[in-house]
Amino acid sequence: MSDSSEDVSIQFQLLHPNFISFTDFVSSYTTGAAHGNYGTSGHNYLINPLRKIYLEELFENFESAIPKLRDAVHNKLMEWAKNYCEGDISDGFYIFDDGLEPKKENFDNYYFKDNSLVFIYNPYHLTAWCYGDQQPEIAFEELLVLFPNEKKLIEFINSIQKN
Repeated sequence: MSDSSEDVSIQFQLLHPNFISFTDFVSSYTTGAAHGNYGTSGHNYLINPLRKIYLEELFENFESAIPKLRDAVHNKLMEWAKNYCEGDISDGFYIFDDGLEPKKENFDNYYFKDNSLVFIYNPYHLTAWCYGDQQPEIAFEELLVLFPNEKKLIEFINSIQKN
């Protein structure tokens, strides 16, 4: 008998006739480890025909959109830190300097809800394990303010919100 454990779960976040967004959560603990490890991955697919959709497909120039996304995510994270952490941790919140740099790979893990885009940052991506995973949520309304001329994004949001 082992004291190790492993858990996997899938949660549908948005189920739409033309689109599906879901997350999988994997948790494991190995006997003798200081703490368990866990992580969440987001998956997003268009239906008919079934194909994975990438966030950059929703922008004319994703590289120029990334700094605005980065700032929006940073603001959400600082709002969370202010509300849930004791003292001012804004200077010490990010322990990995490149975790939230405006680079494509820092915005690859995400999912959609009915009215928002949620980025997933697992422990050690941005912060220490003790802060848990971070899932900053940006409402569609906020995205439309940030990107008022992104036709692909607007079309996608409108298609999801119909029903």
